[in-house]
Amino acid sequence: MSRHLARRSQGAGKIDLENAGRILSSYPTKGRASLVPGTLDFTDCPYMWPHCTQPLYHGAMPFMFNATIVNGMGAVGWIEKPPTFTRASDDDLSEHLDVRFAHSETLWPWTGFLAMYVRVKASGKELASPGIARGTIAFTVASPPGAGEREVRTSDVAVPVTFHIAPTPPRERRLLWSQYHSVRYPPGYVPRDNLDAKADILDWHGDHPHTNFHATYDWLRNNGYFLEVLGSPLTCFDASQYGAILLVDPEEEFSEEEISKLTTDVNENGLSVAVFGEWYNVPIMEKMKFFDDNTHNTWTPITGGANVPALNDLLKPFGYAFGDRVLQQAVVPIGGSRLNVQAGANVARAPAGAWTHVGDVSERDARHEKPRRTNRKSAVASFFQVGEFTGPPQGLNPKPTAEGSSASPNATAKSGRLALFGDSGCLDSSHQGAPCHDFLGSILRFLTENDRSTGLTDANTKRGEAYATPADEPLPSRRVGVDFDAYSTTRGGKPGNEGSTTCGPNDPMEFWPAGETFESVSAWSSKRATSGRFSGRTPPARTVKDARDDSPAEVPRALIRAGGGGGGDVRVRATRDDDDDDDIDASAPFFSSSPDAKLGVPLGAAIVASLLMIARRRRRRGKRAGDARRSVQGVAVGASATTERLLRRKM
Repeated sequence: MSRHLARRSQGAGKIDLENAGRILSSYPTKGRASLVPGTLDFTDCPYMWPHCTQPLYHGAMPFMFNATIVNGMGAVGWIEKPPTFTRASDDDLSEHLDVRFAHSETLWPWTGFLAMYVRVKASGKELASPGIARGTIAFTVASPPGAGEREVRTSDVAVPVTFHIAPTPPRERRLLWSQYHSVRYPPGYVPRDNLDAKADILDWHGDHPHTNFHATYDWLRNNGYFLEVLGSPLTCFDASQYGAILLVDPEEEFSEEEISKLTTDVNENGLSVAVFGEWYNVPIMEKMKFFDDNTHNTWTPITGGANVPALNDLLKPFGYAFGDRVLQQAVVPIGGSRLNVQAGANVARAPAGAWTHVGDVSERDARHEKPRRTNRKSAVASFFQVGEFTGPPQGLNPKPTAEGSSASPNATAKSGRLALFGDSGCLDSSHQGAPCHDFLGSILRFLTENDRSTGLTDANTKRGEAYATPADEPLPSRRVGVDFDAYSTTRGGKPGNEGSTTCGPNDPMEFWPAGETFESVSAWSSKRATSGRFSGRTPPARTVKDARDDSPAEVPRALIRAGGGGGGDVRVRATRDDDDDDDIDASAPFFSSSPDAKLGVPLGAAIVASLLMIARRRRRRGKRAGDARRSVQGVAVGASATTERLLRRKM
């Protein structure tokens, strides 16, 4: 593999057959366990991008990383001694680290996960300068005895780890990205954001700063901003620590608690909010349904490019709302930037005193496949200083001020600012027409520094009265006939790949449930897999792991009942890895350029055998398919298209 490319872009690299042979020739008879990757140097750029690009500091969201435990001692195993972190020396900064772990309760087959959560303690708050923190992660893996053996197999694993650590940056340079409100694919059909991307009909690229928004992440870091990712509800962060929160292309619902907290954070705690929406139009969504040949079901979108009705609930206390006009293929001048709107929503409501940018923009509807010019103007962006508007926001009672104007009941001189733009496509690297990072920079200067020289707050765009689309254009409503609750964690659904509605180990400690320390890491991962929540205890099911509690004479019988260490019908309780950040291919040790790489022989043999089997089956399948096609051509000449399709499926 190349150290000059990011690990995410090249995976494990090319197979090294010569090195694999050396590993197999010196491999222990009873096998051993290892961790993939075998070293964790988070200062190594660009190989460890994005982790190498931003240091750890006190008060940040925990650094999370998933590695793969490879168990070469048997198909079934468990963590005998839980993971620990040990300082490398007394002269580095590792004394300031708080490292916690979660791991698979049962390693099967051959592998499991090890997740780490790393924070900087309060002792690191006043660091004089950045530095390096080093240490070692150690744990012990155990597996049932092999054939003819009486003792449980064990293997100690030690992996060096290195971090950048730095003083806490100032508030105006710290940004928070809400990842929790992105509904991931699968299982729901979330349609594409760019309606012109016909070949890519699903929104399945993650909508994460480290995936399709990676260019935006790099731009933020290169311009001195520190971006943290919030994987929990809006109730799980301290607003006083951040200059702004970014809500980019959200599809998830917002709970009443989240709406209430964000309103308070903006009005009283000075938090600013940047919202990059997406298109939302029910007739267009209805036309996007299709029959899927794989599932034999008709798929229909559960929401639009973004969940605009949910966003409007969140923005209602400030007098803002998006509409259901689909603005497309337009170049809009805002603040000195010319923005390419690919498929966005219009701003349908804005409070008095907001800087609202209105222009002639092409629109698309369900009756016309291509955008067309209309005789109406649309608002594409709006910016607002809470506390300065001259009219009551929608849904709130006005409160007179000394100047005779109205303000939010809780607005203060320290209130935050809002920025709305109806399209996130210019930040998304997947189908990006033209990047708008300079525009994003202007927004952030307005939000975090109250910079009024960016052109966004030009006097010609400030409105003394509230802005609204005509009365015959109601605000967008949620789809009828679609069970969105099944895909929404906020609404109580358990789609299988989301987090919890409560705060957990991926949040600051002060937001953890009372009495919870998340020290029982294995129990926590089990609870999450079975209930999706962090509270309560789930009694563990009996697995092969329980054989270690039997007497030596009873161990073989227990293993035989469970299927044994050599395979068979081993029934274990499934566990999930606990974040979506860094799942690493368990086959990676075979793709190492280091002769000291550690790998289980059974896993390596299984990989090679699987590749040979796949190739052999493809050759056989191709031969059978060719014979069948020739037979069909000779016997079923003139068959209908439907008959040919059925024959192809049968083949």
